[in-house]
Amino acid sequence: MASLARRAERDGDDYMINRTKIWTTHAHWSNKIFCLVRTAPGTKRQQGISFLCFDLNVPCIGPIPSLA
Repeated sequence: MASLARRAERDGDDYMINRTKIWTTHAHWSNKIFCLVRTAPGTKRQQGISFLCFDLNVPCIGPIPSLA
């Protein structure tokens, strides 16, 4: 987890995530997704990591089928 590159920055009451999540098992059957993000850049690599929960029933978040 220390090399976690995905960051989340506060935007009012929301967070803006700077990268996509590439792979999640059974995402197409889910209505929520959990994601580890770095919320305190500049701290030790093992610190500043948050566990966020996202609702997949919003237009900007959702599963995209694999092309493989």
